Amino acid sequence: MATYIEYNAPSVNWDLGAVSASCAALDEDKPLEWRSLYWWTAFCWPTGPRGDDACGQCVQVTNSVTGASATVRIVDDCGGINGGEALGMDTPVFHQIDTDGRGMADGQLEVNYQFVNCAVV
Repeated sequence: MATYIEYNAPSVNWDLGAVSASCAALDEDKPLEWRSLYWWTAFCWPTGPRGDDACGQCVQVTNSVTGASATVRIVDDCGGINGGEALGMDTPVFHQIDTDGRGMADGQLEVNYQFVNCAVV
């Protein structure tokens, strides 16, 4: 499942510390090009890396209903969203894969995800 979070990354100049992202201590000193290459997501799922090990990794998220997909960068943990089984995607990228509008109406999307290599900047 994916929900949306108001990180407002462009409004805070992609500053992880400004949004209190859990990965800020590890990644806030990365260049702007790195921080802004992908929209941000919180990640907490029972499979996959946890905590600091997840920071900076990329995930391709696909809307299970429409097939729309996007790659996002993990910058945060979920802080208990949906009992710890969710992606908390920055609102613009949530909209990007919510091509039928059902996600915004329901407050969540059914998604599949897979870890992918992030582009190098």
